[in-house]
Amino acid sequence: MIPLPPRGPPPSPRRAGNPRSCNARLADAGLREQVGYTGQAVCARTGGPVENRSTSHRPERTCVGCRTVAPRDQLVRLVMEQAPEGVAPRVRADPSGSAPGRGAWLHADASCLDLALKRGGFARSFRGAVDTGLLARDLEASYPLAFQGNR
Repeated sequence: MIPLPPRGPPPSPRRAGNPRSCNARLADAGLREQVGYTGQAVCARTGGPVENRSTSHRPERTCVGCRTVAPRDQLVRLVMEQAPEGVAPRVRADPSGSAPGRGAWLHADASCLDLALKRGGFARSFRGAVDTGLLARDLEASYPLAFQGNR
């Protein structure tokens, strides 16, 4: 029996494994980026812009009340507690930001809380009916400067 040659072209080295950024490929090849006529760093291989790694990434989330995007450190995380069958799960504040389960984010402002309650933002975020009866009291206890006296 005669062995058959492999079908198709051999895989290129760029496609093998996980695709990496242009910066990483340049560093592996020992190349440096070139500076184009605009002053922006340009990849020597592709001619495209090289991503700037000096900027810090700040995670952003959407407030369920006003629906605006804000940095995560300006919002309060809310989670739903599991409830027995037939009872709607209760929403509570998560000051540590690390409780398990689906979370919703809210500005530490009473007007955003009112908007979320009025527009049904919690039911939308948690994908079902939730109990928000004690939420205002919990938020006032956890974040007294933001929620007290505003309602």
